[in-house]
Amino acid sequence: MCGVGEGGCDEDLGLNGGWEDIGGVGDVLRGGTGRGDGGTMAMEVEAVAALNKSLLTSIIRSYMLFDQQLSTCGPTNSQLPGTKCPVPYRAKIWTSGIKRNHTRGYLRDTECELQRPPHPLLPPHDPRPLPPPPTHSPLVPIPPQPPSALLSDFFLGSTLRLASDLSIPRFLFSPSAALFLSITNSLWRHLPNPSPNNNPIISFPEIPNSPSLPFSHLSTIYRNYIKSDRTPDWEFIKEGMLANMDSYGVVINSFADLDSDYLNHLKPDLGHNRVWAVGPLLPAHDDPGERGGSSSVVKDELLAWLDSCPDASVVYVCFGSQAVLTNRQMEGLARGLELSGARFVWSVKEPTKGHAEGAYGSVPGGFGERVKGRGLVIRGWAPQVVILSHRAVGAFLTHCGWNSVLESVVAGVPMLTWPMGADQFSTAWVLEKRAGVAVRVCEGAGTVPEAEGLARTVAEAVSEGVELRRMRARELSEAALGAVREGGNSYRDLDGLMEELRGLALEPSDLKGK
Repeated sequence: MCGVGEGGCDEDLGLNGGWEDIGGVGDVLRGGTGRGDGGTMAMEVEAVAALNKSLLTSIIRSYMLFDQQLSTCGPTNSQLPGTKCPVPYRAKIWTSGIKRNHTRGYLRDTECELQRPPHPLLPPHDPRPLPPPPTHSPLVPIPPQPPSALLSDFFLGSTLRLASDLSIPRFLFSPSAALFLSITNSLWRHLPNPSPNNNPIISFPEIPNSPSLPFSHLSTIYRNYIKSDRTPDWEFIKEGMLANMDSYGVVINSFADLDSDYLNHLKPDLGHNRVWAVGPLLPAHDDPGERGGSSSVVKDELLAWLDSCPDASVVYVCFGSQAVLTNRQMEGLARGLELSGARFVWSVKEPTKGHAEGAYGSVPGGFGERVKGRGLVIRGWAPQVVILSHRAVGAFLTHCGWNSVLESVVAGVPMLTWPMGADQFSTAWVLEKRAGVAVRVCEGAGTVPEAEGLARTVAEAVSEGVELRRMRARELSEAALGAVREGGNSYRDLDGLMEELRGLALEPSDLKGK
């Protein structure tokens, strides 16, 4: 199995990888990833490896820097300045809407198509070993075993063409909820094209529970496609999205108790039962506080402060590794936290060089002094899993990024939602309308929260009046943990995925005897 994903690039853009044997399963190229799609897909392929089954596969995790000025990685995969091309295929990269300094997390509005070069570096699917790696591709050697399948991210739908070229099946990895995948499939099939000026409601009656969303809450890529002049670049994006529906199988980072209606809907919608929910996929670290980047707060000091707080009395505020609030949004949020009277931990993402100087990410002057003793501001990375798992944390104000949502679900912490884009609106809909573990406090990437209303909701979130929501969050946590234990739904789905991959790896002659 060859896994292709979008791993996050650290600031130094280094590739700290190498071949390492994992439990006799095969060779795995390993390297650091961010908290985005590539990171969760990497957890999935490592979970497959951890089952220690005798499946001869090779997993490639690809790392690539996207730059606005570059359209390919070169005619023979040679390295252009500031570029790393990790696989022996040319890469056609669509870069519209990518910020120059975006280096972590999944790449929004991005598609990458891998194309075979004029001289074949990889033969059609064949049980014989591949030739040695070419001298012009020093970063990643060609796998010692020919791939039996390809697992690639949702944004890499066009790799279906590569899989077809190699006569192997392509598996789609979805790092989002099954509802988002159902909505996405419906959008790209039917292409609803209302006038965006009046922000009409788009309904999906064919999807369970008939969700409906304003046009502005749909996928950014889809909305931009509808508004576009349908250039070849945009048609390339559309083809990739449609290709996702034609993939051999779908692997989803979710679990049945949270997503059963939509997991069950996907199977007849796609025309087959090869849909595996293997989540929640979370880092299997002995100490989850050790991952991440630099922080303004020492973890021991943070834990000591949380230890001093009563149970379920702290609101944790974080909007992921990408979103940077404007100063007006920061002022509204800070004022709401101050007026609430609640204890809180606020993780603030610092603005980068790509943001307008002085317009983003500034904590209002004097705020720290005014909330001293009951509020803690963390600039930079925060040990989110550690914070959410602490008994003192009673609510999580989140942008509804799927990784953050799953971490909160596992910890049993109810959520206050502020969806901003991508899959976050449909995720918030599931949490609020179906799971009953969240309540909306704000919405939209550019919206400034109303301080008084925010203060009331934050104060209520850590009061005695939300016990029903807390109870539901605890039940969902137990279901999430049970799903990944031996015999759980996700465990069985992961085992079923392994069986499917084992069958694909067998020689045709072996299959005849089964």
